[in-house]
Amino acid sequence: MKRFILYLLVLIPILSLAQTQSGYVRTAGKPNQKGQPLGGVSIKVSGNFNAVKSDETKGTFAIPMKDYKDGTAFVLQNVYKSGYDLSDKDFLSRKHPFSSQVPLEIVMISRADIIRVQ
Repeated sequence: MKRFILYLLVLIPILSLAQTQSGYVRTAGKPNQKGQPLGGVSIKVSGNFNAVKSDETKGTFAIPMKDYKDGTAFVLQNVYKSGYDLSDKDFLSRKHPFSSQVPLEIVMISRADIIRVQ
């Protein structure tokens, strides 16, 4: 009986861990090239209270997604970094499938690059 209780005490925290949607943020690269990782980007999912920030050097992030299963859709509420805009204007309104295996890729372009192109 003591072993059973011990197993429960160990298993309950493991089973209650939230799923996470991992991903990375990068800049828009030149044609036929990927951009550079972009750190310090604030990312917020609708329904989550807290935003997460992308890693300063790698541009990676992990969003806790409580009660999500692979394939469940979620919507990003906000993606923000001063001086940058999303390269895809419909990215926030689109539903993204949650995946514990496939990272979400967010591409941003600097406002200075937008002005240069125009």
